[in-house]
Amino acid sequence: MKNNFLIVGLGSAGQRHARILRKTYPSATIFVLRGNHIRGLIAPNLSYENFDLDPVEHYRLKEVRCVAEITDTVDLTIIATPPNSHCTYAFDSWEISKRLLIEKPLSNHIDDCRDLINRVELNPIPILVGYQHQFNPIFRSVKEKFLNPSISWKTLNFWFQEPLTEMNPFRDMAAHHLAKSESGSNAALTLSHELYFLLELLASHEHTIEVESLYSITWENVFDTAKLQGSANISGKGEMRISGYLSYANEAKRRGGVLQSEENSVRWNMFTKELRVGGAPVEKFDFSADTLMELQLREFMTHESFDQTLRERLSRAAKIVEMTCDRTTRNAKH
Repeated sequence: MKNNFLIVGLGSAGQRHARILRKTYPSATIFVLRGNHIRGLIAPNLSYENFDLDPVEHYRLKEVRCVAEITDTVDLTIIATPPNSHCTYAFDSWEISKRLLIEKPLSNHIDDCRDLINRVELNPIPILVGYQHQFNPIFRSVKEKFLNPSISWKTLNFWFQEPLTEMNPFRDMAAHHLAKSESGSNAALTLSHELYFLLELLASHEHTIEVESLYSITWENVFDTAKLQGSANISGKGEMRISGYLSYANEAKRRGGVLQSEENSVRWNMFTKELRVGGAPVEKFDFSADTLMELQLREFMTHESFDQTLRERLSRAAKIVEMTCDRTTRNAKH
């Protein structure tokens, strides 16, 4: 049976989805709603944008001007627009979609998240927010070691430092929505796969995570840097202290973490794709953004209903927005 898909938004994220869909489903019909913001073909490594090449033609997409033009049911709709429009497009495409994949963050307004959660409980379809690093083999390895019943972990420190100016080298990021107050405030937190992973890691443990401080270091009127502190009560093992530093200001690149017990440690580096347990040899991993997105797509397409796994993932994504969307609400307690 031939598959139908819809992509809303054709920036760097939308084009990556188009590339993965076309590779995975070569004969599928892929509709695209890109609006008035026309982009050229963006290189897979984000190094350049070629305005002489149209991504609609390159990926063999079928352009529509509005969702109402699509009369067939689509197997999956992907929302890859700025976050303040995510829920609007999700609601617009709800009735024609078997599944919805919304790029991170779910929104930058907690009320939108609550409206969407209410909608999916009343009219359930599978929904996933695109924190695709949940399929990252390094994160999965860290989680496996964290769950080792014989080790009492005492501290967890993590950091994400990647300048916004280097995230999409093909364009001037000063004009990007993340550099602006409306959709950029607290984005260092809402975009962070590390924060999502932390919430996943601690899902079955009582914990408190506090956004200790927010800073505007590089981008005016935008909290581009955040410090987190917290603790977790690990059943039968006592308390584990947590600290995190998340930033897309113009600082040195660093992304990784350390999980420490009295006698053991796990250290990982996402930029070098390495992990080391104690004094053991460094373990190297081989993956790319496309690899993780393809794993996410294949796994999500197996979900036929809004099951408990998807409910927990959606709740996690909404919690990140709740922690960060309001400048005066900075605590998450469970």
